[in-house]
Amino acid sequence: MADIVIVVVVCLLMAAMAYLGVHLTLHSAKTKQKKLFWTCVFIMLALLSCVFVALQKYRDVRAQEGLQSKIMNMPRPPTAEQNAAAVIALEEKRSKEQKEQAPATPVPGTTHPKQPKPPLRSTPQTIVPPSQLTSGGIGKLIVTQSPDISTRDDAPYLTRVVIQSTVEFSHLKLALECDGPIVDGHGGVNGAMIMMGEGVANGYPNVFVLTYQSASPAFGPSSPITLSLWSKNPIHCSRVTTF
Repeated sequence: MADIVIVVVVCLLMAAMAYLGVHLTLHSAKTKQKKLFWTCVFIMLALLSCVFVALQKYRDVRAQEGLQSKIMNMPRPPTAEQNAAAVIALEEKRSKEQKEQAPATPVPGTTHPKQPKPPLRSTPQTIVPPSQLTSGGIGKLIVTQSPDISTRDDAPYLTRVVIQSTVEFSHLKLALECDGPIVDGHGGVNGAMIMMGEGVANGYPNVFVLTYQSASPAFGPSSPITLSLWSKNPIHCSRVTTF
């Protein structure tokens, strides 16, 4: 509201100066006292205009600084390096738990009571495409891929990867592993993704990571993820997981 008031005041001051200029041109002052008076009026109007213009600029600068501060304090999506580290840590934890639950080799001549079988765990497995694996026990991810023509000299091979899900993900952290290095890639759902991150994991050139905080439509049965991956050699991507 204050900005509108300042703009209106500046416009009125400019209109007053314009009117006085035309009026005094048509009806010039006859005495020195009147000339001095109108000269002082012009100077006062000019000074008031400068003051209000400077005040408006000051408010604009403060508003811009406040907006930049809010943007800097907004939560940032995780980087590809953080996503890759999380994926590796999750895989190592699952592998360690499986080793701990594996039954010990019996010594000949001794008997041991039967141990109950450990509960089945949903761990990603590489299967001949289309690859199917359970994601966290809440759904199934299906991966299909097909080659395409690349126009890049640094990456002559282009692979189109489609990931389908039997459940919907309101927010997503997904990692796709291929059998060769990836030069570049991009993709997502056919819609808008908010606070998204994508890219090749640093230190793991064969892992592509995609994340978002929300999407419309969200990744699900009716909205698959489509990725375009460039590489120097043919690659096959069949292992995907969410974390």
